[in-house]
Amino acid sequence: MTILGIDMSKAFDCIHRDKLLTVLESFLMEDDVRLVRVLLTNTTLQVRIGRAVSESLETTIGTPQGDSLSPVLFVIYLEAALRDLRSTQVARNRPPMDQGINIPFELVYADDTDFISLSRQWLTELEPVIDHTLGQWALRVNNTKTEWTELGRSVDRIDERWRTSRKLGSLLGDLEDVTRRRQLAEAAFRSMWSLWKRRGLIREPLRMRLYCAFIMPIPFYNSGTWGLTVASERSLDAFHRRQLRSLLGITWPQKISNLALYARCGVEPVSDLIRNSRWSLFGHVLRLGKDTPARLSMEQYFQAQEGRYRGRPRVTLPIKLHTDLCQSNNGHLRSVEDLPRVERIAVDRPAWNALVKSVCAHPRHE
Repeated sequence: MTILGIDMSKAFDCIHRDKLLTVLESFLMEDDVRLVRVLLTNTTLQVRIGRAVSESLETTIGTPQGDSLSPVLFVIYLEAALRDLRSTQVARNRPPMDQGINIPFELVYADDTDFISLSRQWLTELEPVIDHTLGQWALRVNNTKTEWTELGRSVDRIDERWRTSRKLGSLLGDLEDVTRRRQLAEAAFRSMWSLWKRRGLIREPLRMRLYCAFIMPIPFYNSGTWGLTVASERSLDAFHRRQLRSLLGITWPQKISNLALYARCGVEPVSDLIRNSRWSLFGHVLRLGKDTPARLSMEQYFQAQEGRYRGRPRVTLPIKLHTDLCQSNNGHLRSVEDLPRVERIAVDRPAWNALVKSVCAHPRHE
């Protein structure tokens, strides 16, 4: 599978306002369109360098930065541009193999757009069409940031270069993403060392609040998508405990048990947080519509034939979900036939919360 990732330069500043209003008029009421028109008219900009401020400049393109409505307007505008792109002849002539396994046409987040196909040749033909069609909507593709990513399994994980590709701030490879986030968390922890060492001036509860607010989100961002081995989860637990002991000033020959450390800090092991995160994400995906990319990808995974690769199977997110269910005696998740049962539970929020509580209650890694 090949991914063509594009990035648009200054997308918010390039919106053609007349085209945006034309799109809005197709589905909004007249009063709503009038309010948007008021927001976009008579807008001015000023340039500030140090304390010097330039004269006001009237602007007729783009949406006001910092306004809460601007992201919504941009999403509407980009969707209309992509709809125009899908109508082109090259886009309509998608390879039959893509349609057979329900590969989505594109994945979009803000101004980052990925086009997916099993045929690299088709994406190569589509690339200039993307540049031309989006250019008609005043959206400029930054060709220097265009990325090609080849997804596929190799005998050796080192040969799978897609694992180091970054999407939305995360590396596609689980272990690679974990390693990078540990490094970022260690750097952030050291940058606040001047606070951690002032134990006589800053109380322990306040230090923990600062740690949970500024450090904890870094290593566990997007952790709900990880499919880690038990050894990797234990390594993350050990990394977390080292930071907690350093935060509390507990060094050799002082000792404290793991359970006492968690109780004193009022936190949980990382492995428990990751398990809760993946089940929260799984429940969200189960409640999505049948035609959403995440739902299509999940069903396609379970429909794929097993036994395609020799050797011990690699640990993936679906395998971790299956293992969690088995260990908590809540059934299994091996094939597409198991999805309807879990989906019915996910729709019933109290039943789903009870299932997640049961799954996350089995013994933690010490």
